[in-house]
Amino acid sequence: MINEIRNKYFKKIAQSTYLLPYFLSWIIVNYILYGIIGSKYGLLNHIVTFFGGKSINFYNEPKYWTIILVILKVWKDLGMNMVIYLATITGFDEELYDAAAVDGASRWQMCRRITIPMLMPTVIMLGIMSIGKIFYGDFGMIYALVGDNGVLYHKTDVIDTYVFRTLRTTGNPSQAMAISLFQAIMGFICVWGSNYIAKKKFKEGALF
Repeated sequence: MINEIRNKYFKKIAQSTYLLPYFLSWIIVNYILYGIIGSKYGLLNHIVTFFGGKSINFYNEPKYWTIILVILKVWKDLGMNMVIYLATITGFDEELYDAAAVDGASRWQMCRRITIPMLMPTVIMLGIMSIGKIFYGDFGMIYALVGDNGVLYHKTDVIDTYVFRTLRTTGNPSQAMAISLFQAIMGFICVWGSNYIAKKKFKEGALF
């Protein structure tokens, strides 16, 4: 959608706005989040109470944290993923679009018939790499946003934070090493399996 914007100034502003969160540390994001959902000073709770509702102590309510973490992760990484896809699109042959325009194709038809099909190898390759990291969590994100809040563990705990906490409390490096090895092996299996499927269904998108 950003690629289809004709106003170059608005396009640059939009790109910069989407990319900015990627360069923010999770500590800064944590303070932004606290300013939104904090029980005493949070903007969201002020809005809820203003309309007669009851304030929510999000840091004692695990049920909200799955969606909170997903939204924050997508928001923070969206800009960098956008840059990758836009860089790929700029490498497409413009003559294809010129020929389509001569044949009377609309911008939507060009996007559907030219841009998206040519973008699919990049989508699949990035998808395979993401699948390989499915057994890894963003330790920096979880620890910065949740910390040692035991109330939220059963909704926010990932393998990396569990390993860190176990190593810190038990001092047993062999257990941490075994879990990390399990992560690596399962990640390899996921990458190999997804690449095998991609090679069968869409050979251009396979990594190897």
